[in-house]
Amino acid sequence: MKLLLQWISAGIFLLPFVSIAGAQGCPGPAGTEITLMRPVIGAPFSADLVNETTRTLHDGTNIHRETHAKVYRDSEGRIRCDEEKAGTGKVSWIMISDPVARLAIRLNLEKKTATVTHLPQPQKPAPATPQQDPPNKPSRKTDTLGDKNTVHTEQDLGTQEIEGFTVSGRKFSNTTGVGQVGNDKLITSVLEDWFSNDLKITLLSKRDDPQFGSTADKVINIHTGNPDLALFQMPEGYKVKNLYCRENACIYDSE
Repeated sequence: MKLLLQWISAGIFLLPFVSIAGAQGCPGPAGTEITLMRPVIGAPFSADLVNETTRTLHDGTNIHRETHAKVYRDSEGRIRCDEEKAGTGKVSWIMISDPVARLAIRLNLEKKTATVTHLPQPQKPAPATPQQDPPNKPSRKTDTLGDKNTVHTEQDLGTQEIEGFTVSGRKFSNTTGVGQVGNDKLITSVLEDWFSNDLKITLLSKRDDPQFGSTADKVINIHTGNPDLALFQMPEGYKVKNLYCRENACIYDSE
């Protein structure tokens, strides 16, 4: 018999495994692909992840922060991420996504606890309905945010080689303050993304924001081939809490 302990959105809880640059399954994605831990089939690899953040304070002080992780993905799409605790060099969290067994496992190495999420079978997507473009569609996309105008631009950067893989680059810019009367200061945030079609992940992502500083997410020391299958299995000696998910919510098992 299961005890209802907490209802949460399945989409929110599973964000690091099945959804996007934001939910931190690993520190800094590179880009969104690694962080999201997308279950790609037929492209196994293992690698190190490095996230570097630099910010300059108003008094000129530079703050630099660096975090590390290791990521593994096998040919069936299983993914494991070992996240180091900042400043210690020791792994504190392990996250495993197994699309074959429909499991998502989060291990706390310090407390020896595990949350095992049992995922529902994916639903077949509904057929897409064609959408019409709005009339008088502008040639340059402009979004109005309150009294600010933001212009989004995208640029093809071509290709280069990173870690022995050919990657394609895109540059995305957001410029705020456009069109404001008397405005003499525009703020531009830039994202540069280098994607490997062979591995189906972003190998380098660089973000520059005048307000929040600069961030670089890198995938390095890449080795192709299947990692040991034992890396994706539940280890012994952990106190396990099961979380069963269905269409719109999840429920914890009784303790």
